[in-house]
Amino acid sequence: MSGIIGLIPARQNSKRIKNKNIRMLGGKPLLMWSIEVSRMIKDIERTIVSTDSSEIAEIVEGHADVIIRPKALASDKSIDIEYILHFIEYYKLHDMILPEYIVLLRPTTPFRTPQIVKDAIGTLQRHANATSLRSVTLLGESAYKSFKIAKKGYLEGILKKEYRDPEYHNWPSQMFPKTYKGDGCVDVLRTDNILKTNTMYGDKMLAMVSPDDTCEIDTELEFNYLEWVISS
Repeated sequence: MSGIIGLIPARQNSKRIKNKNIRMLGGKPLLMWSIEVSRMIKDIERTIVSTDSSEIAEIVEGHADVIIRPKALASDKSIDIEYILHFIEYYKLHDMILPEYIVLLRPTTPFRTPQIVKDAIGTLQRHANATSLRSVTLLGESAYKSFKIAKKGYLEGILKKEYRDPEYHNWPSQMFPKTYKGDGCVDVLRTDNILKTNTMYGDKMLAMVSPDDTCEIDTELEFNYLEWVISS
């Protein structure tokens, strides 16, 4: 086991933005932004697109290697570990040497820079006990103040059992820890941890806080905003 692979997941169908991964942004398909960044990093030995789409495979031909995954691993309900394990099994089936690190670059974050990815790889390499690294974005308000809609439509604090005050969620934000959400900038995974635990991240996941201008695309509005950024 050695080396580093850049892995880009790009399924055909997308629920919120039609044909998102191949939609044009700045004169090129969205997933090409991630492919180009991966290829700029000399430590990444191969850039691979995992897809269920022959159309996507044709678009990236000559720019990245392709692994075709079954449609069953590319549905709205599919989870990331499924295509990761499929990638590993593909390598084993073809008697290829598994990489020590898998750098996951989701197409939905096109404005990441090569330096961000290099820093992420280097950070995990320097922390021998860490099982992975995941990029995150600071939430505008602590998740401790969040609600769920309970029975009969009543709002309920998601951590009401942890606090004696029934209205703890009205406390000032400064009284709660900062909380973060995972984003699509860059994840660096240790293949040996995946093989041992059958999980992507393991129990010692390093954090890398993404720059404010990383810009992840999850909605049509966000895609339109990035189009405006490029054209302005």
